[in-house]
Amino acid sequence: MTGKQRAVLKSLAAKIDPVVHIGKDGISDRMIIETDIVLEKRELIKVQVQDGCDLTPREASDIFCDRLSAEPVLVIGKRFVIYRKAKEKSANLI
Repeated sequence: MTGKQRAVLKSLAAKIDPVVHIGKDGISDRMIIETDIVLEKRELIKVQVQDGCDLTPREASDIFCDRLSAEPVLVIGKRFVIYRKAKEKSANLI
């Protein structure tokens, strides 16, 4: 992903709310499966790491990106944004 593409995705991410919340139980297989479905539909998602979670946002982002074949866009505070081009969608974000 180029710097210009990342900048576009960052600006788009500023307007969206977190759709996945990681709590004290951490990241489960079910959470990965559900996030995969959401990522396929939206391509760009924001994730919130709740208080009490043992993972840092950077660690959580790395796990999600690795398991979902996604690209990290931004990690800031307790939130991070990931992107993955949809397999079946004709209109792309970048």
